[in-house]
Amino acid sequence: MPDLGELLVLVFIIAGAGVVVARPLLMPGDEAPQRDDRTDELELRHRLALDALRDVEADRRAGSLDGAAYAAVRAEAEAAAGVTLHELDAARVATPLPASSTGRSRRSLLAGGTLIAGLLLVAFALPRPVGIANPTLDPRADRVASALERFNANDRDPQAVSDLADAYLAGDTLDELQRAQAALVLLINLQPANASAYARLATAQLRTGDLDGATATLDRMGTVAADSPDLPFLRGLVARARGDADEARAQFETFIRVAPDDPRVPMIEALLAES
Repeated sequence: MPDLGELLVLVFIIAGAGVVVARPLLMPGDEAPQRDDRTDELELRHRLALDALRDVEADRRAGSLDGAAYAAVRAEAEAAAGVTLHELDAARVATPLPASSTGRSRRSLLAGGTLIAGLLLVAFALPRPVGIANPTLDPRADRVASALERFNANDRDPQAVSDLADAYLAGDTLDELQRAQAALVLLINLQPANASAYARLATAQLRTGDLDGATATLDRMGTVAADSPDLPFLRGLVARARGDADEARAQFETFIRVAPDDPRVPMIEALLAES
């Protein structure tokens, strides 16, 4: 059974749910705000932008794009994906919840609120680990929400964009990694000489299996940070993922030589020993 503190939390939750449910019930039907929702349209645009990005990679593999054309087309596709991601995230934050204006909708809302309150009571009464007393918080979700709020407040702030990218990079789903890539592309557009942004973008591409994209990103990074130890480190990982053992070994040995005190050296030495 929950203790006194948990019961107080339950009371506050139910009271809050009551306010949320009661407010639209008390609003006159002709004054209920209407939803202006472009989220579906923006989600479609973002999916199309991601599809275009994948098409660029397909064209590269098919041999229809040479190196220069590939870099230009990919940069354009990445920028478009970054723009659609920003518009989609902004719409998701700004779009108000739909309000009910009919008697049937209000009755459904009241029934739903009652059901939620009942489920909360049951969930708090059940013993752990079935119950929700002292629920485990999701710090990663909080981090993304906080970073997204700062990003939407100023999407031209490099630090806000970088923090948003890091928040998504902490995830492990394809959607999170794609969002991280879009944020890092935007960061590179804001700071073309930001070596860390290139390294993180290549890492995200490597994690999603986009080896051609990672290679292109590292080539661009080489023009602004040729002496960065991240270059041979990541190039070695890309070569290893491609199955090119000789190239991977050469890049890893270069990495150890230029950054012998890097904390990643033991990991690379272990990979070399395995090979």
